[in-house]
Amino acid sequence: MNFLCEIFMIELIRNFSQKYAVRIYGGRFKIEDTVTPNGTPFMLMNVPYYLGTKLPEYISWFHKNY
Repeated sequence: MNFLCEIFMIELIRNFSQKYAVRIYGGRFKIEDTVTPNGTPFMLMNVPYYLGTKLPEYISWFHKNY
C-alpha cells in the first residue's frame, strides 16, 4: 500500500472510530482483521482493481456480513 494512503487510512480510522476500511489494490480479494499502530482494531477489505466496478455491492456485502 502507498505509504501516504496507509497513513491517511489509519488517521481516518482513529479519528472517526471506523471499524471498516476498503483498499483497492493489485492483489487478490481478502478480508483482514487488523490494528492501527495505536491499537484501534478494524476490518480491512482488500478489493482487486478488476472488481472496482462492483465496489458498491462489495461494500454492502462487507457491511452486512462483518
